[in-house]
Amino acid sequence: MNDVVEQRRHARFRVPLLSAYVMLPRPGSHSPIVGSIVDIGMGGVSFCYIAGDERPDASSHLDILLPDRSFHLDSMPVRTVSSDFQLEHQTPVHVAARRCGVTFGEMTDDQKLDLTYFIQTLTAADPEA
Repeated sequence: MNDVVEQRRHARFRVPLLSAYVMLPRPGSHSPIVGSIVDIGMGGVSFCYIAGDERPDASSHLDILLPDRSFHLDSMPVRTVSSDFQLEHQTPVHVAARRCGVTFGEMTDDQKLDLTYFIQTLTAADPEA
């Protein structure tokens, strides 16, 4: 895991547990894959989600939003960079949880501004080590 951190060009910042989410299209379905953001930076985001048949690596974009919908960053271009892996611990109802890391692709100026706002106002002050 440390190898991934060392390769990052942008710092990642922790997001408080269950305070922000990603939504990715699920191939062949109208219901998206929803994940809780773990950390985020100008270069990408990692998130945890409940495992199903589909994996986020099939998606080319995602949305970032707050539960109350007061912030919604739409159609961020992404590419999976860290292996999508099952987490060691299980949820209380014994459902498999997975973690995935993606890098952002070419963003519009508005997406960059919105992402900067999100990072400055909604993440922990210190970058993760």
